[in-house]
Amino acid sequence: MWFLVDERRKIIFGWSAKCGCSHIKNIWYSVANPSIALPIHTDNDFNSLPDTTSEYDVVLIIRNPYKRLISGFIDKYSSFGEKRHMWTLPSLTFRIFVKELLKENWIEIDAHHFVPQTTEMFNECALQTAKTLKIFDIERVDYSYIEALFGESIPKSAICKKFGHERPKFEGDFCGNVSDLETRLYETKNVKMHQFYDDEILNLVTEYYKSDFAFFKKHGFDYEQLRQELTHPLNFECELTRLANKYKTDKGSTYKCAHHYTRHYQQIISDLVRDHQTTQPVDLLEIGLSRDGTESMPSLMMWNDYFCGNINITGFDIRRDFLKFNGAHPNIRIFCGDQSIIGELNQLKYKTYDIIIDDGWHASKHQQISLKTLWASLNPGGYYIIENLHFQPIDESGLKTKQLFENWKSGVWITTEWIGLMDICAIAPEIESIQFSDSNSNNFDKSILKHAFVFIKKKHFD
Repeated sequence: MWFLVDERRKIIFGWSAKCGCSHIKNIWYSVANPSIALPIHTDNDFNSLPDTTSEYDVVLIIRNPYKRLISGFIDKYSSFGEKRHMWTLPSLTFRIFVKELLKENWIEIDAHHFVPQTTEMFNECALQTAKTLKIFDIERVDYSYIEALFGESIPKSAICKKFGHERPKFEGDFCGNVSDLETRLYETKNVKMHQFYDDEILNLVTEYYKSDFAFFKKHGFDYEQLRQELTHPLNFECELTRLANKYKTDKGSTYKCAHHYTRHYQQIISDLVRDHQTTQPVDLLEIGLSRDGTESMPSLMMWNDYFCGNINITGFDIRRDFLKFNGAHPNIRIFCGDQSIIGELNQLKYKTYDIIIDDGWHASKHQQISLKTLWASLNPGGYYIIENLHFQPIDESGLKTKQLFENWKSGVWITTEWIGLMDICAIAPEIESIQFSDSNSNNFDKSILKHAFVFIKKKHFD
């Protein structure tokens, strides 16, 4: 890890290669020297810690070592990688590369991009004496904290700019494990992280980056527990799934119906945050606060923890007992009402949202009335999500919501008993995409779980 030091403000940023370093350094220079256009990737970036940090506010940006290694391998050692020329061995596969990591006196590997984050100029003892120490995973940086630290606004251009270091999206997915394949066989396909790993490689990588795992775990980042994601990809416990299981919401993989929708939410959130283009917290509305009474709000607690409180949450439920939670969290506001009554849904129009989730009564009437009433309150680029389309708690004569969206996705803009032509004229031109996912529950026949989860993305507007 290397450091950027602002002597005047007494602020330090810690960064490592392949941890979003281009992005983070661009953020740094945009607030540390907002009136000067400074280049990144110069000798000015490579500073050590001061002798004493007791007067400094320190921010470290880290990354899951399992992810960082793959990012560096693909970026630097694929056939188009800038460090491929260093590799002189007759074959290059991910397994061979990992085994080379554990050797001393590297010849084939560019050290800067692959040494542990807790090496180079990293000094844990010095960091422990800092005035404040704040650590962020690169995928979940609280930009508002950085703005408050510097007393400067971060330009949108700085938040969005990635300097071309992200791997491009390719057409088509590669099937199967790639750990023993030459990179040229899959480097133009989309490959998921678990396809690089097996037990042997995981053990080697965990051993090599053990100092990273130990330090990160001390500060609340238990990346090593995510090995399950890599060895059992269909049942992995991503961070959002872990929180869902902790708070006992069936969005996760263990509680009650265990739909495992968190797999889909993880990708939706990743796409949303990437496109959000602002330092402001995400605004989320969820309809339906608990299936088990009114003593807790499992989903809302899951969201709040996942975003580390850097989210504005609105909850809506028909049970008035939930109003007792107002004031318990400064960023959570609760309303009560019947989602089949437009006048009661109108309470929620006091603001707009980046994500709207309907996990309420699951009746098609309720879902469709909520959709037409709240669609205008969804921000451009936002997601409208409806859960459990396979389950209808009451008999209804109208068109089911699942059928409605299946028709709309195919370009057939049909009306229903609750959504008229004028509603469609307002909604349809603003839809960018309609996507379905299945529930992973074992409580229902698998044949009915198809398309149980729908997420509709709203277009961006210039």
